[in-house]
Amino acid sequence: DTVMLGQLGEVAMSGSSLGNQIGFIYQIMNLGLTAGAGVLTSQYWGKGDVEAINRCMGVALYIGVAVAAIMALVLFCFPTFVMGLVTNNTLLIEMGAPYLRIVGISYIFNAASAVYVGMQRSTKNPVLGMVVFAASMLLNTFLNYILIFGKFGAPALGITGAALATLTARVVEFLLTWTYALRDHRVPLRLRAMLRP
Repeated sequence: DTVMLGQLGEVAMSGSSLGNQIGFIYQIMNLGLTAGAGVLTSQYWGKGDVEAINRCMGVALYIGVAVAAIMALVLFCFPTFVMGLVTNNTLLIEMGAPYLRIVGISYIFNAASAVYVGMQRSTKNPVLGMVVFAASMLLNTFLNYILIFGKFGAPALGITGAALATLTARVVEFLLTWTYALRDHRVPLRLRAMLRP
């Protein structure tokens, strides 16, 4: 986002960069959650306890999605206030607020994907995360090009286009992850254990 928005000028680039500072706080919390769940998952994988892995994943999903949903709600309802926490420049606040409103929704999808990918990494399948997140990053970059600059007949949306590209990439990331999850027989999902951990 920042590299492509930099071609539109300093204001657009700075608006997204400041908005991404909020995203960085979310990512730190998400990394802590998946790392903690990963330690437990590794232990249960060593014991061959798939039921406990599903329970651990259920707890992580509840916490991760709840935190992401709260952040998304705050960013959607009060983007100007949140931008005001990181800058007092009114132009940057006006530029970054619509970006935050849209990008915040992507946190929910990313939280669910990150928990499952973290579980797979802890059960000796790091390739899934690499493939899913690489596909998401490539899609995000391609959509940024289309939506920021208005290529292939799309309207030039600038910073809003960057936010929409990020949200779309996260939704696709979520769909890829959970499509894999429903077909995985190595660590099969047990919804009873996940939903009532």
